[in-house]
Amino acid sequence: MPTTYIAEPRTVRYGRYTGPASYVTGGEAITAATFGLSRLDRLMFSSASSTGLVFTWDEANAKVKVFWTGAGLSAVLAEVTATTNLSTAMVDVTAVGLP
Repeated sequence: MPTTYIAEPRTVRYGRYTGPASYVTGGEAITAATFGLSRLDRLMFSSASSTGLVFTWDEANAKVKVFWTGAGLSAVLAEVTATTNLSTAMVDVTAVGLP
């Protein structure tokens, strides 16, 4: 038997995310209000910034986490180290949630 989904209408916001001047290990806190939403259901980043960093959304902790890419890394990406200046790292972001 097929599953029936009843979904509330969602709002989609597009923008550009700029990293912090001093990254905090564990990620930068972000809220739905940042995108003019009352609830944030999904946050998606373009595949990588122009600086070769990978941005992800830690939904459980409501934080944006950033990982290094490039030569010398193991199979698992390493999180950017504390106090790293990411203020020139920009990536396109799509936020989905309730208005």
